[in-house]
Amino acid sequence: MKVKIFLIVTIVAFLSANTAIAGMYWPESVDKLVAMAKASAGTVDMSSFAKIYEKKEFEMLLDVREPVEYSKGHIPSAINVPRGVLEFAIWPKVGFPLRVDYNKKIYIYCAIGGRASLAAMSLKELGFKNVVAVDMRFNEWSKAGHPVRR
Repeated sequence: MKVKIFLIVTIVAFLSANTAIAGMYWPESVDKLVAMAKASAGTVDMSSFAKIYEKKEFEMLLDVREPVEYSKGHIPSAINVPRGVLEFAIWPKVGFPLRVDYNKKIYIYCAIGGRASLAAMSLKELGFKNVVAVDMRFNEWSKAGHPVRR
């Protein structure tokens, strides 16, 4: 019992120390990488994306959250390709091997914007030219009354 309590206290102390240092549960280097991805890939805010979505000014909408997150609610017409497998799993969605359109207008979103920015940067590195990350929190999209399919 004393060992379990010691482990719990140690884990909580570790998480608390990391939170105090980095402000989150990851080091500052992650935030720097996400900022670099946002700058290189380009972003659009939620209100701008809402207008784009309403006018259907996109060819593909990617939700790069995990399948369990997607199943709890997603933007209608979004395709789920989790960030962790994006570089491998995107190809059937874009027409590989027959015909890949690298100019396809792709918008990407996630829960808070970080994964979307990293995914957009990855797709650009793979040769896609019209990729934009939606810099928003999915729960704010939902709270604002924008369409969500459950």
